[in-house]
Amino acid sequence: MEWFNHDIADIPRQEKFPFRVVMLYVCGDLVLTRNTRRMPEDSFEVSIRLTGDAPVCGDTANGTSVNVPWPNAAFKLPGSVWQHDGSARDTVAFAFPAEVLELLRELGMYPAAPCKAFVMTPEIETLILRFRKMRTRLYSPGVADEIDWLCFRLYRELFFSNTFTSPASEDREKIKNISLWLQVHLPENFSMEDIARTHGFSRASFFRKWKEVFDVSPLQYILDLRIEAAARLLRETDMNIDAVCRHVNFSGLSAFYRRFAEKYASTPETYRRKYKA
Repeated sequence: MEWFNHDIADIPRQEKFPFRVVMLYVCGDLVLTRNTRRMPEDSFEVSIRLTGDAPVCGDTANGTSVNVPWPNAAFKLPGSVWQHDGSARDTVAFAFPAEVLELLRELGMYPAAPCKAFVMTPEIETLILRFRKMRTRLYSPGVADEIDWLCFRLYRELFFSNTFTSPASEDREKIKNISLWLQVHLPENFSMEDIARTHGFSRASFFRKWKEVFDVSPLQYILDLRIEAAARLLRETDMNIDAVCRHVNFSGLSAFYRRFAEKYASTPETYRRKYKA
């Protein structure tokens, strides 16, 4: 038998990934009580129920039975009310802050049902195995960032499990994944051509597919992200303007001032004084 429940919200991260995990949970072959639990308003839990001693998982969500076979995934929205059926089960779970739901909606990954059965693919099995291993070394440098990425990938695999996607839909998902990668690796130097090739696009097809998903070019998207990151640093830190410019990997100080003024109709100094006041 195994039981583990840990709050990891306060573990420092090295990256600015938007899907930060706040809780990890493991329950190995334990009998659960038939208690009713209201989910916290500030978190969205993904519970992966691998096996159980009952023929099906007979939980109730918001008063409605969700009888599904094993394995299955429960998507527990903030404020939802869940009741366990009292069976023994092997479960791993993680939770994101509630605000990620809006981003998931934008990505077309908002859960439509509270619970779904899924096929255990090699990809999902590997991710769950890595989940079990990494949670034993939470405080090693960089592990919390790895867990954030792993849990997002696991959620994505579960969400799209058993779902047919056309080649066009797959391309859109690739573009959205690239946009998430750009958010996390914003301070780094990278080549859009290399990123496109890594995801199976030619240069021309990448830019064409990007324009089908976003209203701005990849370059403008990156510039907007860098200016927004700079504005956040101006609000939340005391870094000098030159350091902020370097931190977000802007091409130069004069270009930074020009782009900042275009977006915020203000110089960085005036913007900072306004928010510090």
